[in-house]
Amino acid sequence: MTWRNNPMCGFDTETDGPNPEDAHIISACVGVAGPNGWTATTWLLKPNRPIPDEAAAVHGIATEYAMEHGMERGGALADIHRHLAHAWAQGWPVVGHNASFDMTVLARELAREDLPPLTIDGPVIDTIVLDKHVDRYRRGSRKLIDVAAHYGIALSEADAHGAEADA
Repeated sequence: MTWRNNPMCGFDTETDGPNPEDAHIISACVGVAGPNGWTATTWLLKPNRPIPDEAAAVHGIATEYAMEHGMERGGALADIHRHLAHAWAQGWPVVGHNASFDMTVLARELAREDLPPLTIDGPVIDTIVLDKHVDRYRRGSRKLIDVAAHYGIALSEADAHGAEADA
């Protein structure tokens, strides 16, 4: 058996900016794809600063909505970290598209909240890295929605940039 035959953990974040060193998580998803299908846990976090209009236009989450419906940041971030740690403890790889962005954002957020640091205790599979390896010279966008379409995976424009759909 290889990692391809076992459950995998999908991970994605939606943030308030494009710079992983400074971005703050607005929503996140950690899901498990296994023999019984897909099971996901999602979080909406209360922002600790206004969500820029540019970011809200991408993921559809406005500051007011997140303030009203979001969870406290520290507890949500610790819970996200626990879910990832559980996946690695089970031997499941964590999979994401541009995973280095999401892992960096989570690591910086944990540090900002004085929570235990992110420890990556298992494999991380980055689908953008795999795609570039498999099809190095393909022209066009490597955005998740375009890569999914290239491989025949349905991801609608309406669902794209939602943490669960992207995970």
